[in-house]
Amino acid sequence: MTVVAEVRELNRALGSVSGLIKSANTIAVLDNVLLEASNSLLKVTGHDLSVSITETIPCEADRATAFTVNALHLKQIVSSLPNGAQVAFDYEGETAVNIQSGRYTSRMPILPAADFPPHFNFDTPWRATLSTKDLRRALECAMASGKDGHEITKYSGITFRPRDGRLEITGGNGIMISIAWTGLPDGWAHMPTFVAPPGAMKQILDKSTSIDEIAIDVGENGLFATVGNWKLGSKLIDVANPLDALSLFEMPRERLLRSDGDTFAAALRRCMVVIEAAGKDALNGSQIRVKQSDIGVLLYTPPIGTGAKAEEAIEVEIEGPDFIAKLNGRQITEALKIVAADTVEISMSVEEPRTPVLLRARGETDRVFLFAPVGVQ
Repeated sequence: MTVVAEVRELNRALGSVSGLIKSANTIAVLDNVLLEASNSLLKVTGHDLSVSITETIPCEADRATAFTVNALHLKQIVSSLPNGAQVAFDYEGETAVNIQSGRYTSRMPILPAADFPPHFNFDTPWRATLSTKDLRRALECAMASGKDGHEITKYSGITFRPRDGRLEITGGNGIMISIAWTGLPDGWAHMPTFVAPPGAMKQILDKSTSIDEIAIDVGENGLFATVGNWKLGSKLIDVANPLDALSLFEMPRERLLRSDGDTFAAALRRCMVVIEAAGKDALNGSQIRVKQSDIGVLLYTPPIGTGAKAEEAIEVEIEGPDFIAKLNGRQITEALKIVAADTVEISMSVEEPRTPVLLRARGETDRVFLFAPVGVQ
């Protein structure tokens, strides 16, 4: 059996699926990609048990067949071949495949297609086509604090919730919560809240850079995202009580700071250098303190280890009563990378110190970040 494909097409497909291939798989076949040839089409699939990606490209095949081969090794070979060339796979049963392109030949071990995880087959009644520009803005925000892991909690994954005619997308990690809103697609008007794995959302985010729209079909157990010949399938995370942060967003805050975004971010990073240089045993971890100064506010660290510390005064606009706040500098730094605005607004409560600190770009109403304060007084 022989399958022939264009190098350019195969290289693109391998690039699409290789993001799912982890370097420390305990199941050998997950190091491989599945190649399925049928009806002049070659499906290239990567799988990590929770998420799968399939890219379909043209091919020539003398009969239908399927096998798996090491993804990294195949990508290294194909990416080094000339774009205008063809690559042929001569399948030798269940143990090996011969690869030939021009004067290059090799023989690689394979694993049978039957060992590869099956394609997902979800019932997906809620279907919609989303603008990737809007979806990307929302996902960048939510994924800045989205948590991925084996323990299922309300902070697991990225939460999608239709609410009041908008789609609310939320991520959180117990210290920082991010909320973004975008238009609610017609097909999702009656869809229940669902929680998607950050790994699947990262793949969609990466794909959205070069397209205008993406079709997403959602069911009770999983979702599919489709762009042309590219298709992602993902299980959903079964969370008893999905994260709902709207009430935290709506809490009153009487203190407001406005600062040039670049100035605030740069001063924060300079203070963080001292904390990070002190290592994992640094006092108070990544705590940054903020208090009023003659020109605005003073960012400073508590004494660390043998007395290392840093401080910097920056000009800000201030509304509300005097205060001293203790904030998680590392999480705010991550949020500022996403906000990237000329002016950022930080609001907090002095009367109720447990109210989450809120950060957003000035005038922006569709993306916010919330932080658990270490303390405000």
